[in-house]
Amino acid sequence: VATLPPAERERLEPLPPNVRAVEFAPLHALAATCSAVINHGGWGTFLCSLSFGVPQVVVPTWFDNVLPARRLEAAGAGLHVPPEQADGHSVLRAVTRLLEDPSHTAGTRRIRTEMESSPSPNRIASRIREITERHRHA
Repeated sequence: VATLPPAERERLEPLPPNVRAVEFAPLHALAATCSAVINHGGWGTFLCSLSFGVPQVVVPTWFDNVLPARRLEAAGAGLHVPPEQADGHSVLRAVTRLLEDPSHTAGTRRIRTEMESSPSPNRIASRIREITERHRHA
């Protein structure tokens, strides 16, 4: 499934029969069914894919997407393709590596387990409040 706005879909060559282009799909619904995700490294897609244990090929498009893409690759949870090297062949090679090498899925699932064991923002905020209240008058 490729999520693209209509103007971008019109610019594409005909898609293979196993590719479906849609304007919008809720990522959490798609991620649960994916073996791999190709994305630009935006935080929503990046973290959603990690939370579902799905390895990623990241082609960063903004300056703040490069470091997470590199760290993802270093952690063995996906691959980083620099935008200047990204073309159909390089992305296909990267996706093929993800699908053929189970270590990427294992790396992603390791990160998912770490994420799940981290305290929630609500728990952190509650703890900060407790500490603040205890030391307010000290």
